Amino acid sequence: MVSCVTSRECLAGNLPAIVEGVSAPKGATKRSNINHSSFSRPEKQVNRRKAASRILCGRDAGDLPKFVFISSESAVQIPPEMVHYGTTKTAQVAVARGIAESVAGTGVTVNSILAGPTESEGVSGFVEAMAKQQNKSKQVIEKEFFEHVRPSSLLKRFATVNEVAAMVSYVASELSSATNGAALRVDGGVVKAIL
Repeated sequence: MVSCVTSRECLAGNLPAIVEGVSAPKGATKRSNINHSSFSRPEKQVNRRKAASRILCGRDAGDLPKFVFISSESAVQIPPEMVHYGTTKTAQVAVARGIAESVAGTGVTVNSILAGPTESEGVSGFVEAMAKQQNKSKQVIEKEFFEHVRPSSLLKRFATVNEVAAMVSYVASELSSATNGAALRVDGGVVKAIL
């Protein structure tokens, strides 16, 4: 089972349902489900895995869930023109990491994808409208965007949705079983950091 969570869903109130499922299923207290001391003993790992699986997705272990938060490189490098956006993305990455830590050792994975400037449907429409307004081609607008607004980009173009989806496919696959609590960048090199 793979669940993708976007900041829009967080703001719409859907994230508390996920967190509530982690912290308080069937009337239990916050810490008694996953972090209870009985789960920390090696002989209780199987029970911990089953408990985490039931808590997070209402299933038995065997089909452990993978949660993928779709975030943005703006969580790391907040753009001055979009502080509000960067703030929500930073919070989203923090929530994902916190959930990952709360299910440590269960096989459940929780990761964030930090997408960079991506030619999504919304961005494409915005660029098209801007090109029309300025009487320029979309290619010129894109070139100017990466020259003036995101000059740190190494890609120097918008990523495609398929390029971002490739990272999501990896995180959602069994190949990523050791990738947990991570913020994975598919940002075209916008963030000026090696780690």
